[in-house]
Amino acid sequence: MARLEYVSWSPRRYTLREFLRSCALPKIVKVTQGHYGNADIEQLALDQVIRIHKEHTQRRVVANDKHGRHLSIPLNYQSVLFERVRRETDKRPRKSAGTEELPAAFPMTIADVVAQYPLPVLVKIHRSEELRFSVDNRKQVPRFDVIELTDLQDETYLLGNTINNGYFMY
Repeated sequence: MARLEYVSWSPRRYTLREFLRSCALPKIVKVTQGHYGNADIEQLALDQVIRIHKEHTQRRVVANDKHGRHLSIPLNYQSVLFERVRRETDKRPRKSAGTEELPAAFPMTIADVVAQYPLPVLVKIHRSEELRFSVDNRKQVPRFDVIELTDLQDETYLLGNTINNGYFMY
């Protein structure tokens, strides 16, 4: 295994988009412009060395809460259930003879909500006493009130491991 002090780095700098278009993975890269995110997983330090081994795209639901905070929820997330919340402008379904009206809200996965209702749609998290939510990675809140699911988007991630002192970090 080559030691990093013997590695010769390319003088060419790439934007992330250029890197993804022109370089095959896996690659060992050196960060030339750092980024500070809200969570440790989102931070890249200047001169940090990373072995990037995979590009991954995840379908996510974009949402907003009543405080204007933006949320991004993986579409395949199944650990939390949601209940649809009717808007005041929603028409109540009429009960026909011989049919039972479905309850206004029943627990569903986020994928089920998106499959059954057109966006935007209001939902609330099906109450569970064990849930705690981190907001901006600084404080915990006991619950979110109503959130509005507004859109679907694909988010692309690079998967990799940092290399510190010649060792992969897990």
